[in-house]
Amino acid sequence: MMKHIIRISQLSLLIIAILFSNTVASQIEVGLLHADGNKENLSQTHLMRLKNSRCEVIVPQSMKTPVQEAMENHWIITDWTLYTDSERNTQPSDTVSVFTLSVESGPTAQTPKISLELLVKNFNGETIRIAEIILFPDAELIAKIQSINSPEAQRHELFQQGKFYNAENEFLSHNIRAINDQLNKGKSIWFDDDYSSQAHIKMLKNKTLGIPEYCFLRRNMLNGKDEAYEEDKLMKHFPYNWEKAENSDTRFVFLYAQSGAATFISIFDTLSGQIIYQTKSSNKYKLSSKDFKTLAKQIG
Repeated sequence: MMKHIIRISQLSLLIIAILFSNTVASQIEVGLLHADGNKENLSQTHLMRLKNSRCEVIVPQSMKTPVQEAMENHWIITDWTLYTDSERNTQPSDTVSVFTLSVESGPTAQTPKISLELLVKNFNGETIRIAEIILFPDAELIAKIQSINSPEAQRHELFQQGKFYNAENEFLSHNIRAINDQLNKGKSIWFDDDYSSQAHIKMLKNKTLGIPEYCFLRRNMLNGKDEAYEEDKLMKHFPYNWEKAENSDTRFVFLYAQSGAATFISIFDTLSGQIIYQTKSSNKYKLSSKDFKTLAKQIG
């Protein structure tokens, strides 16, 4: 049993390499994903196993502070230890769960899917992915990763040099808190789920939506660079109040991620820690004014 969990954990720390999928949707996923690809909703048995586990959290140095702050205040596992990759590159034998970087890539992938995964050992020795956060790397990082063939070299680049737009400032904390909220409720949320809390989303008629600076960048598919997107053009179909999230303490925060040919949009209520809106767009490579037009219709 222990030999099996060590093998899986080493794969996660060396960045798991499996076939790339471009049909992802929401920014986080909470639910049981087995090694054979089968999905299962959360059960109390697995939640108790997770709560009572000893968790190793291994993240890049750039993520250490926001991850620590989020976990100190909003983490279902009480026995956890946070390391950077340089501090811990092997997993102790008594560790039952691990939270670390993962990458999924394949020969036809336009960009790899990079995420933070929470893996937990089941009673029968199987290691199950129980939660995941999709990360949105900047264009420079993607270019570097695509030019590297060695998984070990990719891993080094991600941990040492990786910049992820939706993991900066408090943005990563919002995602971790949302995962914790779902786990505490015992409710699964899948990448293919669209969701809108009507009671909360209607509040945006009179509240301000915080939008991070990086959402006003668009990736040029010809040169692979991130270029400025004119604010007026992006927000022309959104008649409600909004402002740059970095310069405000707004209750509702808009987060966007791009992975392959899919976009992820989520709105977080920072007061409750809940996701109040999420949607996907497949075969789409950038945020557009239509996304805000769709959101405006939801608000009413």
